[in-house]
Amino acid sequence: MRVRAQQGEQNWNYPGGLLDLRWDKHSDELPTVKFGLQEPIVVDDGPRWRAIVGLGLETVPGEYLLYVKSGDSEEPAFALTFSVTQKRYELQQDVRDFDARFSTIEPKTELDFSNSVPPALPWRLPVQAQWEDSFGQHIVADVEDEESIQQNFVMLPEASLTSRANQAVVAPQNGIVSRIFEPQASTAANTNLKSICIDHGRGLYSILHNVEDLAVELGNGVIGGAVIGKLRSARNVEADRRSSVASSVLTPDQSSASDNSLARSLIWQCVLNNAYINPLILTQIDKT
Repeated sequence: MRVRAQQGEQNWNYPGGLLDLRWDKHSDELPTVKFGLQEPIVVDDGPRWRAIVGLGLETVPGEYLLYVKSGDSEEPAFALTFSVTQKRYELQQDVRDFDARFSTIEPKTELDFSNSVPPALPWRLPVQAQWEDSFGQHIVADVEDEESIQQNFVMLPEASLTSRANQAVVAPQNGIVSRIFEPQASTAANTNLKSICIDHGRGLYSILHNVEDLAVELGNGVIGGAVIGKLRSARNVEADRRSSVASSVLTPDQSSASDNSLARSLIWQCVLNNAYINPLILTQIDKT
């Protein structure tokens, strides 16, 4: 979705599900801010407070409220109003190698960062390369299917991996490694692949899929730019490609994880207050 705030020229909004809202301070104590049941990121912006809110792709266009309760005041909460307007995303039809399971990743964590310092911004790219940004596009696996899935990630395609084999993958920003698991579209050819979830605090997570040779463990603290693993080696990319060909010969009428090009790409997701947003936006947002 694309949002348009109604709070004056000091507000910046980004397409793809991010609202950046600022208002005058009435107190130096951190306010409590609610967007529905969620608590967005709130940071000190000098003479103003600043809230950064994730808006999911499923957000319905219309008027919305952000409730603010001043930290040291007995006054009732007040509301900031903003509107969400429709944004049209590209439609990709008859895409048979799309793995819908990426749309259901949960950035599970047992950490409580609700009272942590605000997440550092902007983010950096996990790999300095040209990322394929088709975030939000509608994927239809069957042209006769009335429903579609919206892509909630960006990717570094397989072709880029071959030319950048063994290049380091770095943390987008400071955080704690809160989850390490098998990629949902992993292949049998390489069991060394992992997905890494980094908790950046206050409901902000990054998830990177298909990382080799991890340099971190569960619970490790990382700083922005720290190496967390490597890109796929050229040898493993080629092995996966051969595995895909063999699988397509054995099961030509089936779509499996082994014939899915996503299983051979570096996938990057971002979750903010339980909403998937385009992680590339956070590489462009100004510093807090």
